[in-house]
Amino acid sequence: MVARARKYYTHVYRELFGERRADELKIDVVYTRSRYFPAQTYGPAESCYPAEGGEIEILAAVDQFGVDHELTDAEHAEVDANFRDVEGDEYDD
Repeated sequence: MVARARKYYTHVYRELFGERRADELKIDVVYTRSRYFPAQTYGPAESCYPAEGGEIEILAAVDQFGVDHELTDAEHAEVDANFRDVEGDEYDD
């Protein structure tokens, strides 16, 4: 059985500077994330290993007008941070 990738949804805000004031543009983001295996950093050396997985693939980043956007590195990091704040970061395999 092949596990299906789960889609996650979030949004980021991008500052836009007009003539009189700064506004924010809400960008809705759809992404998948590979399964994450946390690091084992305690116990005997032969039982320790680094964290693996958790890579995010952005499927879409669209504003309220339907315009596609490329996320900046900072926005990509924000999506990753938002995911790590979500409870239930478990996969039902």
